[in-house]
Amino acid sequence: AEYMGRSTLLHFVNCVCLFVKMQTRSMTKRKKNDEDQDPSTLVTEYTNVPSGSESKSDAAQVTLTKESREAKTTRRNMMYLASAFLLAGCLVAFLFYNFPPLRDEDKARLKFPRNAEDLRVVNSVLSNYTEDYYWFVVTGFCSIYVFLQAFAIPGPLLLSILSGALFGGVKGFLLVCLCATFGASACYWLFYLLGHGVVHKFFPQMIVWYNEKLNKRRDNLFYYLLFLRFTPLVPNWFVNISSPILDVPFPYFFFATLFGLMPANIIHIRAGLTLNDLQKVGGLDPTSFLSLLALSLVALLPTLFKKKLQKLDE
Repeated sequence: AEYMGRSTLLHFVNCVCLFVKMQTRSMTKRKKNDEDQDPSTLVTEYTNVPSGSESKSDAAQVTLTKESREAKTTRRNMMYLASAFLLAGCLVAFLFYNFPPLRDEDKARLKFPRNAEDLRVVNSVLSNYTEDYYWFVVTGFCSIYVFLQAFAIPGPLLLSILSGALFGGVKGFLLVCLCATFGASACYWLFYLLGHGVVHKFFPQMIVWYNEKLNKRRDNLFYYLLFLRFTPLVPNWFVNISSPILDVPFPYFFFATLFGLMPANIIHIRAGLTLNDLQKVGGLDPTSFLSLLALSLVALLPTLFKKKLQKLDE
């Protein structure tokens, strides 16, 4: 099972790398073609026309041509993003489809958790499966985490908590840090290739505001990115999709994500560890309860002081 799990993981990674390589080549060719037919050449052609024939209608026509080309490029990028999402989703589904089945007794016990007892049962079932097929679980956990992060889909928070229960404190922390960083990096490069017009189309005001913030702090950009990862001023998913468009260097983005998300990851892992300490339906033992309460208050501090943090940011 360990050999099969590693082989499946290597096959999945190879498929993803091949897809990224093909997309990079195709985007490079398209970018070159777009440069050959850049709308600015139209402006040059119009400016070379004698002054007597220049008019406002000519300028308007050039503007419309440029806008139509940008709209066409945006639609094309949206189609490529949707295709990449479907392809990645199919790869993840194929991976889980080939996983070994659950035990018969665990299938009967597995259900959606509605209270503390159900949550403990789910944790027990997943723990048994992890003991039997450890590398399958690691492969599945990493693939779904990176998939969600790469396409800015909510869900990594629950996986971070679950990793504490399944893999323990140290292993779970290292696994979540790596998955969160590589998933955010995949999102960075995905939107670097395909996201320029898409982000401007759906988040025009946010991208302008974020660009102004970054331009004011270009001299200390790395520390500002760390600050954003620590605080809730800008959602993490928006930092992931907009940073490549606003010329944030990838090394700054990578290491700010790696170190900036560590405090939150520690809180999530500790919350997951308490799943193994459930003593009765609806409650925790006093030590675990106080520990979880303290960590929850720490996690809420940035939100409680959000206005002060905004003033500090200004």
